[in-house]
Amino acid sequence: MQASLIDSARLRPGVMNLLDSCHERFGRDGYCTVPSILAAPDLPSLRQHHETLRLSGRMYFGAVQSKRRWVLHNEEVAQIIQLAIIPVMSIVAGTEVKPSFTYTAIYDESADPPAQGNPEQREYSVALRLDADPDAQPEGEGSQPLWLATPAGAVPIAQESGDALFYRGRELVRGSTTPPGGRRWASVFLHYVSKNFPGTPL
Repeated sequence: MQASLIDSARLRPGVMNLLDSCHERFGRDGYCTVPSILAAPDLPSLRQHHETLRLSGRMYFGAVQSKRRWVLHNEEVAQIIQLAIIPVMSIVAGTEVKPSFTYTAIYDESADPPAQGNPEQREYSVALRLDADPDAQPEGEGSQPLWLATPAGAVPIAQESGDALFYRGRELVRGSTTPPGGRRWASVFLHYVSKNFPGTPL
């Protein structure tokens, strides 16, 4: 197995200054967004990494819930990013958190992303959006939104590459519109639990 060239992750300068309003909205609505959360690895490196993963045969293709997606549980780079985001997730959630598990997914046309894993193990969650083929976006079309099923109804969450959606993973159901024809995108889902959670991380 070829080792990844990505061995560290850093937050974008200034991200911590955005967290007061994010924490307030998270407490009120159960979700909030942080744009361009990472300084490193950069987006081109992440896109290349995920394309290499897809072509390497390490990712499982197809699932009962969605036949057109590649998936990988607890992938190494996703776990590196998960650790880097712990301080942000703790501030947003208003409590100390620890990592639970990660789920890397690449969606092809007609794929739909269901929630992953035991709900108890995804108390607090982050969906980090990546475009696997940014140059293939049809002219005039913006990025497809992620959707959250909330008590107030379905809410579309606009995400550009590098944006992070923080949400209560046990309470809000995540879904998505599918990629338009000829497109593919990747998302990294990072799950956390409270620091005093008694179970064993997945």
